Amino acid sequence: MKIAIIGSGISGLYAAWKLSKQHQVTVYEKNNYFGGHTDTHELDIDGAKVAVDSGFIVFNDYNYPLFTDMLKKLGVETQSSDMSFSVNNLVSGLQYNPSKKWSLFARPQNFLNRKFLQMLSDLLRFYDDNKNIDVADIEPTLTIEEYLDQHKYSHEFRYEHLYPMCGALWSAPVEQVGQIPYRFVVSFFQHHRMLQLKERPQWQTVKHGSASYIRAIQKNCPSLEWKFAEVKAVSRSQEKVLIETVEGQSQYDWVIFASHADDSLSLLKDASSLEQEILSQFGYQDNRMVVHRDLSIMPKSRLQWASWHVHVTPTSQVENDTSAIHYGFTYWMNNLQNLSCKTQIFSTLNPNMKIKPEDILVERQYRHPVFDAKAIQAQSRWHEINGQNRTSFCGAYWGWGFHEDGARSAARVLEQILVL
Repeated sequence: MKIAIIGSGISGLYAAWKLSKQHQVTVYEKNNYFGGHTDTHELDIDGAKVAVDSGFIVFNDYNYPLFTDMLKKLGVETQSSDMSFSVNNLVSGLQYNPSKKWSLFARPQNFLNRKFLQMLSDLLRFYDDNKNIDVADIEPTLTIEEYLDQHKYSHEFRYEHLYPMCGALWSAPVEQVGQIPYRFVVSFFQHHRMLQLKERPQWQTVKHGSASYIRAIQKNCPSLEWKFAEVKAVSRSQEKVLIETVEGQSQYDWVIFASHADDSLSLLKDASSLEQEILSQFGYQDNRMVVHRDLSIMPKSRLQWASWHVHVTPTSQVENDTSAIHYGFTYWMNNLQNLSCKTQIFSTLNPNMKIKPEDILVERQYRHPVFDAKAIQAQSRWHEINGQNRTSFCGAYWGWGFHEDGARSAARVLEQILVL
């Protein structure tokens, strides 16, 4: 068949890689690079070229079997990564780094801080209460905030640990984390072994930047057609699919939407009532990512540095942000990607401190799914619209929003197409 794939994130790329062996496939991308959230920048650092990621960064063999298998078959090199986590809260005064034995109590006064000790107690209780719970028994609409209220978890545990961690995981504002369904959060934590202190998976990163796997797909799939072209509209009939760009119309036998749910819906000239009903349930959050070398974004004490660092300020120093308390998330790229340069490189999501303009290397705008109750309920209705009217839908938004979810959603689409 002649197949059009709209979107070149992991879902579109995984589908293209698999389908190109049997079908004539064209990948459409509206940006000026292929990869979506797989976004690697070749930067001049310390007199050498350094590949730095600002979107997708890490994975592990245990939780990412489809993605890992693809990398192995493509011959893409990987390396171990560090997934340490720390918090520096300038509002409460708490600083801690549970990833390092001697810096958990980063400030001596934490030993005498009742709120800090309460946070630790609740953390251990949350892990113990949830590591073996059957998520199928959890009420689907129960939010994480409602669960914490019912079980009397402290404010400190929520805002010093759980909410910032969830905010970093799903690129979500901390003030909205409490509305994420509890079952969604716990099932993710269980699946990723985050509720146990031992035998956690070893995280990996792609050598030479995540875009290495995109180049490998391009090299291994010479029949794939790649187009930097924004799709304006898609119309379908019993016999064909028409893809419209500024260059005109192209005809296909099948279309795979590997784009955000709302973007996919906006492109459909003839969306069915079910497509409209289901795809409209997925909301998105706009996020700003800044790749930079400004050390002031990190704690003064190097003991507090971690691969994932949460920086909490009383007020945001960013123009037009009126939050009373603001959470910024910084990823220490030297530690995550094993960068060899002396200069320390960071990727900061939604900065809450001013970053020196001369230290900014790259700025990007990304959109991430909002996993509220209506979105998670819509996930279970994928089968109602997939495979109808010469159309398939895939994307990480059908799962937890991560790379493996994108690959899994594409594999689910392929199960149907490859038997046609």
